[in-house]
Amino acid sequence: MSIVKRDAIPEKIKREVRQYCKFGCIFCGNPLIEYHHIIPWHEVKIHSAANLTCLCSNCHTMVTKGLISNQEVIYKNKNPHNKGKDFWPSMMLGYKIFNNEDIAKLSIGVANSYFKMNPLKYNSNFYLMVPIVIDGVPLIAFTVKEGRLNLYLKLFDEYNKVVLEIINNEIVSRLDFWDITFKNNRLKINNQQNKIFIEIEFEVPYSIHIKKGFLMYNQKGYKIRSDSLVTLKNNIQFSNNEFYNFSIGIAMGEIPGNMSCAVRLP
Repeated sequence: MSIVKRDAIPEKIKREVRQYCKFGCIFCGNPLIEYHHIIPWHEVKIHSAANLTCLCSNCHTMVTKGLISNQEVIYKNKNPHNKGKDFWPSMMLGYKIFNNEDIAKLSIGVANSYFKMNPLKYNSNFYLMVPIVIDGVPLIAFTVKEGRLNLYLKLFDEYNKVVLEIINNEIVSRLDFWDITFKNNRLKINNQQNKIFIEIEFEVPYSIHIKKGFLMYNQKGYKIRSDSLVTLKNNIQFSNNEFYNFSIGIAMGEIPGNMSCAVRLP
């Protein structure tokens, strides 16, 4: 008897399944997904979007162990959890501080520049680090309060609509994108084919790296390329920079409060 080799699921089919399932597990909406053959692959020996669905690792385990029936999978696949919703269910990221020495390990990467500023110390229990500010609005920041590290991130589209937000390590994203993948620690969002809106690596427990995409607000901002951070209007480029000892790294427009700033742009 010949053995049929099981090839990897083609990326085009994966994307079609993600889009149908609204970028989350059909049972709980979790964006960290695996692909499940509704009729087992060994029976059909083919990958097709109509026979695939998205499950988180927990729900996938329950299905494969028979704790969720295949009939229930078929039923939920017709009406995925995220269908008709604007946002996926919130999830928590595992950022934390163990002791005061850990504060020096904080790092925020944007393109190939890194912000490793000694956080501004307001009092014995609160620290703040803000790499990017546009018109007084921090787009990304770390705060440390009473020993807890919190990530703050706010991404706007060209109409100033918030499309992804992280507050106190809790992440929520809109679902009306062309494609969203959240694999391991990397989140990638495309607003159309071959056009990356944002690509982020969450390097818990101390770091985050924005690798590609856009940071913008009020029609101002930056394009993030693999080799540089570039302003959208004046083509000012930042490449292979490291910023230390400033509470704000790069500010465009207004600055909140009297915080020190490494680079000030109009």
